[in-house]
Amino acid sequence: METTKRLYRSTKDKIIAGLCGGIANHFGIDPVIVRLIAVILFLISGWGFLAYLIGWIIVPKNPNVEWKTPEVKTEPKEETKSEPPTTESF
Repeated sequence: METTKRLYRSTKDKIIAGLCGGIANHFGIDPVIVRLIAVILFLISGWGFLAYLIGWIIVPKNPNVEWKTPEVKTEPKEETKSEPPTTESF
């Protein structure tokens, strides 16, 4: 039995909605190529923008990718008391 690869919006490689990154991932090509094609279609006839909006609505986000926010370790600040300058320090 052959498994089919589904089209998802990318959650890792996204600029606006991840649609171009998801299409590139689905076909195994560089996302920049897909983005350039979308921009060219938009500039030539406006269909690229309409197709992007429809794809944004129809294509689901990739459910298999989970983002884990990295823990930020902060060190406690040491309080230092500064003394006002004296005439001896000049």
